[in-house]
Amino acid sequence: MADSQSESEDPEWRYFLGIGCILVAQAWFDFTPSGPWESRSFSRGVLALIGLGLIYLSWFRLTFGLKGRVIPTIDLWKNPDSSLPLLAITGAALVASAWLAGNVLSEYLPGPTGLLLNLFGLLILLQSLYVWLVLFGPLADPDGDSNPESQVQTVNDSESE
Repeated sequence: MADSQSESEDPEWRYFLGIGCILVAQAWFDFTPSGPWESRSFSRGVLALIGLGLIYLSWFRLTFGLKGRVIPTIDLWKNPDSSLPLLAITGAALVASAWLAGNVLSEYLPGPTGLLLNLFGLLILLQSLYVWLVLFGPLADPDGDSNPESQVQTVNDSESE
């Protein structure tokens, strides 16, 4: 599968980040229209979720330098030995911050903040568990090769048969 850009140019990510931050920040203010569902708070939540999606796209473009893909598949990982623990720690930190947002800071944050942080944290922990299982755990290549490129190549070869 060919990428939608040349190797030399990085995709633009700053616009996604800027617009995403603005859409997330508007969740603290009540100036959105009520929309067809007649609920201003629902409109704020929808705009904030769109903003979170744009922030994710910005991070993906900055991290992987790819445009047109949105899922960080294993073949994109350059050094899973060092980035896997960081990913797991990030997921655990988001789960812990979800507890803080839902309990200690609940009067200062919008209602579903803790729920969303918990969702993102658990998804990150699930991805780190999957990567560990495939690259280092019981689902790893029996030859002991922990190179993600060879893992993906093996999967692609078996799909073409």
